[in-house]
Amino acid sequence: PAAGAASRQLAGSYLGKIKGRGMEFAEVRHYQPGDDVRTIDWSVTARTGKAHSKLFQEEKERPVFILLDLSDSMIFGSQFVFKSVQACHLAALLSWQAKQRNDRIGGIVFNQQHAAELKPSGRSRGLMRFLHQSEQLCQAQPFKANNHQQSLFVQLKRLSYLVQTGCQIHLISDFSQLDDNCRKLLS
Repeated sequence: PAAGAASRQLAGSYLGKIKGRGMEFAEVRHYQPGDDVRTIDWSVTARTGKAHSKLFQEEKERPVFILLDLSDSMIFGSQFVFKSVQACHLAALLSWQAKQRNDRIGGIVFNQQHAAELKPSGRSRGLMRFLHQSEQLCQAQPFKANNHQQSLFVQLKRLSYLVQTGCQIHLISDFSQLDDNCRKLLS
């Protein structure tokens, strides 16, 4: 009973592309040798006269990655708010939305000097780590030298190594450092 409750909490709310054993009904097909006898659809079998099996889709989790650019070009704005602060607000909104869907949250938050790489984690832990890093790097003093160690290209390249197929990605930037190399990574 306790193991069943734990596995139900870990199940995601997104349907996987692969049909097989799962919780959500997908389709009925002709019975094939090796199919589990418990999956036989007896009503379709009785109606057609040939054995049919039910197929189900497994529910999956979808990790959410947020790439948050807080570089020097984001420290600009109107009388009301800097671009960097508005970007943090948007990132916070997206991360709270992901937490509400029970998705794991991770990402990369960077400014000119530092980059924080956060692996996806669930519940409130991933959300709070992401918000804390966003707040810390947004509060950091701008770097006076024209040093682009933590450029958009470097972070996009790092993100391409971290992200797996099926992840949801949000890019929050003013894209002032966008060049042909970045475009290749984005495509």
